Amino acid sequence: GGIKRSAFEPSLNLGTRVADWQVHAFLGVGGMGEVYAVKREGDGFTQSGALKIGPLDPVEQARLFNERFLLAKLEHPNIPRLIDGGTDPHAGAFIVMELVDGKPLLEALRGCDLKERLIDMIDLISAVAHAHAKLIVHRDIKPSNILIDEQGRLRLIDFGVGLDFETEPTDFSSPSTPGYAAPEQRLGGTVTVAADIYALGRVLLDLSEMDEPGRPLRRPVPSDLGAIISKATAQNPSKRYESADALADDIRRFLNGQAGSS
Repeated sequence: GGIKRSAFEPSLNLGTRVADWQVHAFLGVGGMGEVYAVKREGDGFTQSGALKIGPLDPVEQARLFNERFLLAKLEHPNIPRLIDGGTDPHAGAFIVMELVDGKPLLEALRGCDLKERLIDMIDLISAVAHAHAKLIVHRDIKPSNILIDEQGRLRLIDFGVGLDFETEPTDFSSPSTPGYAAPEQRLGGTVTVAADIYALGRVLLDLSEMDEPGRPLRRPVPSDLGAIISKATAQNPSKRYESADALADDIRRFLNGQAGSS
């Protein structure tokens, strides 16, 4: 889940140390644990990061180990970097990622025109395609897990329930966020890259339906774009785009004024 501000009581106090990292601020809590802004000081340098911990029960600890394992395989400008990870006597398993100071996707893109939103969508798909090339399925793509940082760069976060087809770790019960989880996910069926493509199609629908700047009423989704969304979100996984890149290609064609769902 995305990070939500709340009246939640954090587990770690400011100033607490987890391994080499000192807690500076509580950033929020989501379905996959608590996140803190942390710093570590070395010989003449200071490094910042986002520390993530989870409840101390075995399933949540396994999720953190899983996320650390997956992030270590990923290196993409639209995915926060893994900096550190380990186990702390008090906090349990932890990971430290690049600190992203950003807003959730839909909030960040309010007031942007359709072209700008679709360019960000292509960046999102690029991050997902990179994960798929590493045999990783995210399984929980939704607007709250997508941030736009202060430089305007999109970041896909929260690989805690991701699956690695190379090692096939413990299959955590597949998350099912209403509106974004593919039918086969909701029904407990086999999950492949097609589930991520379905979720990308639902995010694309959200971005297509957003209010245009200066237009109080939502405009209908252009038919060519509607056809792309329909193909990405087909009920039958085999009828969807065969890859994230193929989905991105059709969005690029739409942006260039060429109709078509290949």
